[in-house]
Amino acid sequence: MEGGTRTTRAEILSALSHALDITEGQATGHAVRTCLLATHLGRTIGLGEHDLESLYYAALLKDAGSSANSPRLQRLFGEDDSRSRSHFSEWHNSFLGFNIRRIRASKAPSAELVAELTATRCQRGSEIARQLGFGEGAAEAILCIEEHWDGSGGPQALQGDRIPLVSRILSLAQTLELFARAQGPQRAVEVVKARSGRWFDPELVRGALALAQDNLLWEEYAVYLQPNAPALVPPEGAQAETDSGLDEICEAFSRIVDAKSSFTYQHSTRVMNLSVAGGQRLGVTDLPTLRRAALLHDIGKLGVSSAILDKNGPLDDRDWHSVREHPKHSYEILSRITGFRRIAEIAGAHHERLDGRGYWRGVSAVNLDLEMRVLACADVFDALSAERPYRPAMPLPEVYRIMKSDAGLDQSCVEALWDAVAVNRTLCGGLA
Repeated sequence: MEGGTRTTRAEILSALSHALDITEGQATGHAVRTCLLATHLGRTIGLGEHDLESLYYAALLKDAGSSANSPRLQRLFGEDDSRSRSHFSEWHNSFLGFNIRRIRASKAPSAELVAELTATRCQRGSEIARQLGFGEGAAEAILCIEEHWDGSGGPQALQGDRIPLVSRILSLAQTLELFARAQGPQRAVEVVKARSGRWFDPELVRGALALAQDNLLWEEYAVYLQPNAPALVPPEGAQAETDSGLDEICEAFSRIVDAKSSFTYQHSTRVMNLSVAGGQRLGVTDLPTLRRAALLHDIGKLGVSSAILDKNGPLDDRDWHSVREHPKHSYEILSRITGFRRIAEIAGAHHERLDGRGYWRGVSAVNLDLEMRVLACADVFDALSAERPYRPAMPLPEVYRIMKSDAGLDQSCVEALWDAVAVNRTLCGGLA
């Protein structure tokens, strides 16, 4: 990390969970505040330290599977996918229940299809937690977060004690957070009390009633309503992340980003491979930082509607405004992490151009260093050589011609990428 600075896993996941909040259509900090309430509730009922740790990481990653359903949600309901999710949160935080209401009203997709979407979201989030090494406890908590005490939830329709305890806590905590933020702690507790024995474990509801009287908890909760709130310290204490662990987190979140659109599968991985290959040829010395910036460069795109990303036609002014904001969101999310300043700068500049025509800042060559130029070229290279909703993938000679004629791209970077692809066609998916 920069200057020997070691950031913690908690800080990284707390910051990146803000990107998941955007995907889910929630206010910034929703996952962190859910984590705070969940761990307090866990301690109130005497949950062991191992389970508290699972609960902590499951809360931060609970919405990691949401982007996998973004394209289908947009097609099903014909609106911004994050708006669909924010609507169902308002409808008492039930993905399954809300969308069944929509289906009954519109006579559109079947309840079976909605159940499938719920399963995809939960299963994908569970897989990501497992891949990151957070254990079966965290993975199960995410998998079963939509289960209800009376068996009316999904994806497995589990009932009562068959639902893992950590899942039961997490499910209740996220509902508490939604209503506490919107209407205050007392109203939030009233909501979960009204669903005792139906959605929620009655014993956990009694624990939530005790939380309502904990003034220190709600003072801490208020801190996490602020834009620059600190990372929430995990039960096992703050631990510096290893390089390999950091790479795993970056790779996992790149997959979350790329799942947002059916046309960006493995985009971030290809951009990373192209950037590193080009950077090696151009003498970039800090390749790990370039690699991580490339993997996370589009994390701000989680805030762009799938209706825009998958639009089969020209974007209007409103669409373009949303698109032009995503590098800014990438910069802001990554800047929250100690030691990520350089990663944030490189990632945030991936749509800037030497001639000042880029976005979001509209800076020119003097403000764009080598790593920024390499990443910008790699992003263009992959965008042109991959299929898009409005055109097929371009053949490599056409990609090269377009990039060579673009005054906004550094031509030494273009040549470096071309040389790298000439040696290894897998860098661009093996296109001819």
